[in-house]
Amino acid sequence: MIKEGAVGKLFELMYCHGLSSMSLHEQVAATIMHLTISTTSPEADQMQVSIFESEEDVVKLFSLISLTGPDAQQSIIQTFIAMCQSSYGFEIRTTFKTVRASGLKLFCYLTEDGDDKTSLEHVGQRCIETLSSIVKTSNNAEEPPLLWVLSLTSLKILR
Repeated sequence: MIKEGAVGKLFELMYCHGLSSMSLHEQVAATIMHLTISTTSPEADQMQVSIFESEEDVVKLFSLISLTGPDAQQSIIQTFIAMCQSSYGFEIRTTFKTVRASGLKLFCYLTEDGDDKTSLEHVGQRCIETLSSIVKTSNNAEEPPLLWVLSLTSLKILR
């Protein structure tokens, strides 16, 4: 399906139907997610299968987050996670690092309400170790203060 250009057609469906069909968005986003997950298999590594043709496709998918409902948004985020785990994950991770400071700001805002139960579901030891690693290695002036706040939030969550 990927080699035959199905992803491009799925993007067209997402954009052409605008906000009128949330159910369609959810189904299309889930299909893109499952196709992306399929690229993380050893067989896909051998075939060098990529879900996207260009960086522009990644940007398009990212922009769809604001145009869809929560279920489709979850599928899109899972798509990004699968992309990072695929054989072309290094390139994707490099692209995502350029928006890391904005992502960290968003994470700060999402955790500042103190909904510890929700935070516990998503922030574990590995997340805290990753945040710590970012603090130690960051060259971006915006990141260390954000990460300090996140570290305090994470400590509060793990108590």
